[in-house]
Amino acid sequence: SKIEFKPLPEDDPQQRQPDIGLARSALDWSPRVALEDGLGETVRYFRGLIN
Repeated sequence: SKIEFKPLPEDDPQQRQPDIGLARSALDWSPRVALEDGLGETVRYFRGLIN
């Protein structure tokens, strides 16, 4: 399908910097999968759906 680009809303942050500090402290949680590994698994999963 065709990719359609739309303008961002005025209040859209130009740079995102998520912070998991609250989850770490309130839930005693930390990620178990490295970002690169998780992204790779996600890409493989979605590629499998379209093949």
